[in-house]
Amino acid sequence: MTLRVLLTSHDPLGQGLGGREAARLARGLTRWGHQVRVLAADSGEQKDDSETQPPFAVRRVICRPECSAADVPIPLPCFEPGPDKMHFCRLTEAQWQCYEDRFRKAFRAELESFDPQIIHCQYAWIHADLALETGTPYVISVWGPELEAAAQEGRFQQLVSQTTIGAGRLFVPDPGLVYRLPPEAWRAPGRVATPPLHLEDDASFCARMSELYLSVLEAWFGA
Repeated sequence: MTLRVLLTSHDPLGQGLGGREAARLARGLTRWGHQVRVLAADSGEQKDDSETQPPFAVRRVICRPECSAADVPIPLPCFEPGPDKMHFCRLTEAQWQCYEDRFRKAFRAELESFDPQIIHCQYAWIHADLALETGTPYVISVWGPELEAAAQEGRFQQLVSQTTIGAGRLFVPDPGLVYRLPPEAWRAPGRVATPPLHLEDDASFCARMSELYLSVLEAWFGA
């Protein structure tokens, strides 16, 4: 069965934990015959080289201060800050709202133009909360930095809690992270899965991911 899969990443495509996983998923799922689109944050500094364009559509939300072409006029929010980036915990309420609102519009545009059957979010964070808003089945890859942020600042605890509890499945590469999630998010059988990662070849990886996505859809719609 061919699926329409929307992948999201707070990291630029191919960068960071989430961006690298989103790129790998997108390439493999496309080769496996699925329809894939990616929605990702970006600083807008990568050159557009037509020879290296991926075989799937990418919508980038540009985060960059003092740039007329930027969608969000702030440094790229992330969990691994650098010279041109800002940690999510340092965002003001206005900056957070601006980032969230722009991605909410991007989500709506993807739902209208692509109508994904499932959304796969990297991190239990803002994108996962927006996926929850849509009512579309969604899954989350939980990496850990978002749990650390929630542990440090209480204002983020509800965000992590509601997104992980509402997800169709949680992909957790590090079993030690499971017990840092809300109990309601992992106690039910099958709620947490260890994803096939870097020891798998692309064919095995994507075959397994296809099975996992289909099982989420069956449970979500009661098939």
